[in-house]
Amino acid sequence: MSNLDISNLFSVKDMVFVITGGGSGIGAMFAKALATNHASKVYILGRRLPALEATASTFPNTIIPIQCDITSKPSLSAAAARIAQASGFVNCVVANSGATGPVLSGLPKDRAPSLQEVQTYLWDTPMEDFTQAFEVNTTACFYTLVAFLGLLGKGNESGVARERGVKSQFVVTTSIGAFSRRPGMGFAYAASKMAVSFLGLWLAFLLTRLVISGSDWRLDIRANSFCPGVYPSDMSKGMMGENDITKEGSVSPDTVPLTRAGTEEDAGGALLFMCSRAGAYINGNVLISDGGRMSIVPATY
Repeated sequence: MSNLDISNLFSVKDMVFVITGGGSGIGAMFAKALATNHASKVYILGRRLPALEATASTFPNTIIPIQCDITSKPSLSAAAARIAQASGFVNCVVANSGATGPVLSGLPKDRAPSLQEVQTYLWDTPMEDFTQAFEVNTTACFYTLVAFLGLLGKGNESGVARERGVKSQFVVTTSIGAFSRRPGMGFAYAASKMAVSFLGLWLAFLLTRLVISGSDWRLDIRANSFCPGVYPSDMSKGMMGENDITKEGSVSPDTVPLTRAGTEEDAGGALLFMCSRAGAYINGNVLISDGGRMSIVPATY
């Protein structure tokens, strides 16, 4: 039964991908996993060209760096036009870029802060900083989808999609911070990630069948979310420091039951499942990869 062979079931060979925030952290893990497994092209987008180029240097013929500001519609349009000219279609877009926004680390750690201290600290945070987390984590995610919608549609017409029976897909990288009842890194981060998590669920219906003003279109584009816990990234350095906590036993089981942070195998394996024939029936799913943390903290998911 060759259809159940692992080389067919989890193959992303000859598929075309776009990953925002692909220069570091989980985005870079995703890109390397796809390139290792013979994706045709993996376009990584981000503002920091040196970081993108460093990731692309590991697979120079497959991972293609494109400097792009996802909060800018002209920048997104330019990136989509370049990819359209080079590849003609996209099988999957991963909206992975993220911003932390205002954090709570400025409050006292050696004692419980007073109510006045909390109010002052939160009030002194500019509204623009709070809104910026939503701009990157939610608004830009939506416009990333819109920029590549036509290419995702053409992905469904590609030979590799028809051969494997895998519909085009939009993947959102969200966070367990969206579901935890503790603010974690901050209120703006958690709220914006909750917003984009809901957006991913809503898009699962919208992109399958779009009904506007009485007109009915079948788009046949899937939408799913990858929801990570603690993974090594620029964003998590404030909590993790410079220590390698990916080894089993390096994290307290009271923090993560599996006693470690996530690795590139964990992130890459999850995306390979979601994008290959193995995950082709997945739509509207939130794949939580957190070592069990959400099972031991107050959370709703």
